[in-house]
Amino acid sequence: MGTHTEINSKEKSRGLIIKDKDGVVLQENDTCVLKIGKGLELENGVLIATGGGADTSKNKHLKEVEGVLSDVLTQSGLQGKLYSIQRESNADNIGDGGSDIYDNGNIIIVNNATVTYGNNVGGTYILEDDQAFVYEGIIFYKKRNVVLTKFQVKGNYGSDGNTQKSIYSFDITVNGIPIAVFVGAKQGDDPSTNTIMYIVGGQVADFNFVDTITATNNDNYDYTITPKIGTPTRTIGCITIARNTSLGTTSNFTEDEVKGFVLRFLEGTV
Repeated sequence: MGTHTEINSKEKSRGLIIKDKDGVVLQENDTCVLKIGKGLELENGVLIATGGGADTSKNKHLKEVEGVLSDVLTQSGLQGKLYSIQRESNADNIGDGGSDIYDNGNIIIVNNATVTYGNNVGGTYILEDDQAFVYEGIIFYKKRNVVLTKFQVKGNYGSDGNTQKSIYSFDITVNGIPIAVFVGAKQGDDPSTNTIMYIVGGQVADFNFVDTITATNNDNYDYTITPKIGTPTRTIGCITIARNTSLGTTSNFTEDEVKGFVLRFLEGTV
């Protein structure tokens, strides 16, 4: 028989308290976020991860993605329509995302610090905080509580001069929370690719959003967000999706398709 452990949550100034069956305090802290034993993770008394096997190496953001992605693709009409972006061994970019979708692309930079990509070994995701990852052919990144000065996604689309770029932005409200969404869209001979950057608790009017590589037919891109005033503390994220080229040469994402995907995805993760 293994050791029996009871989990009790009490409203107290020190936060979440974990006790064993005899009432002995095993762990308590101020933040109400605990990781105990082999992967057991609690946030404000709610179990968000369980121990054992490969599951111990998955972080909360990956769990959020796994939990909602299938429903999101079905509800937004994108199931079976996405190009499967593949990751090589590059530490901080997508070297060639399959059939030349990138040539060192999707470099994510937060406050001038470049984000690394987590490894995928034998189906087990090995992630640390503040890492990007590729899952089911989609690129995901999220970081909480960022004192934001600059948020960038940049690189080379690898379209050999057949790129047509555009940018746009929109505000949405998810679960009562305002979210500013910024999109860098690429069309052309290779898959239609959309770099979706979002800021939780912000509005589009609060930020500058530009592609610093201004020529619209340039394979290089540098989508950059900066606050107009101050350095707000926000949760930020990035999702990159590409459309399956088997749908034809006009298989570009519409803004409505992108908005539908973003809204449904964030409903399950914010």
